[in-house]
Amino acid sequence: MEPTSFARQTAVKCSISDLLEGKYFVQEGFDPNFILTKYGRISRANIMGIIVAVESSNSFVLDDGTGMIPARSFEQKISIPNVGSIVNVIGRPRVFNNEIFLSFEIVKKIESSDWIDVRKKELSIRKAVARDFEGEEEGSLMTGLPKDDYHAKSDLILETIRKKDSGNGLSAADVKKNLPELAGNDVEKVIETLMRDGEIFECSPGKVKVL
Repeated sequence: MEPTSFARQTAVKCSISDLLEGKYFVQEGFDPNFILTKYGRISRANIMGIIVAVESSNSFVLDDGTGMIPARSFEQKISIPNVGSIVNVIGRPRVFNNEIFLSFEIVKKIESSDWIDVRKKELSIRKAVARDFEGEEEGSLMTGLPKDDYHAKSDLILETIRKKDSGNGLSAADVKKNLPELAGNDVEKVIETLMRDGEIFECSPGKVKVL
C-alpha cells in the first residue's frame, strides 16, 4: 500500500474568493500544502471563470465574479485560450510574495456559458464545515467509505472510464458491468463524488467522461 502522503488530492470545486479569504498552511515533508476555508481544506482547486489577461505562454489571470487570481505553470507550457474565454482550471494554490496564485495543471476551454450558471448553483449549496478534517479527505467523507477504500475504488472507476469510453462517455451501469467486484451503491457514490470534485464531468444525461 502506498503511503497516504502520495494519495491523489481531490480537486475541490470552489470560488476564487474561497482561496483569497482562506488561510494558507505549509506542511512538512510530502504532505501537501493547503488553504483552510470555511468549507474545509483545499490542496487542489477546481475553478471555473473567465480569462481576463494573458501575461505569458504559461501565465494568465482568472476571474470568476468573486475575485481574480493569477494562474501560472513553472513546469509546462500549454496553449492558453484567448482573453474572454471561459475555462475550467485545476491547480494547486500557492503563495509567493504574500500573493495567492494557482499553479495550474489543467486548463480546459468551456464552450457554453451555461456551465458558469451550473457551477454557481453547485457552489451555492455547499455547507460550511464545523471542524477541520484532521487526517481525513473529503472524498471518503462524502461516500462514507474508509479513505484507502475510497482511493482504491475511485482509481478503478477512473481507469475504467478512460479505457472503455469510446467517445460518448460511460454510465454508472456501464461502470458496474465492467467492475462487477464493486458494490453498486459504492460505484454510484464514488461517481457522484468524483463529479463533485471535478475529476469527471457529465457529458450527456447519465453519462460521464474523465476531465
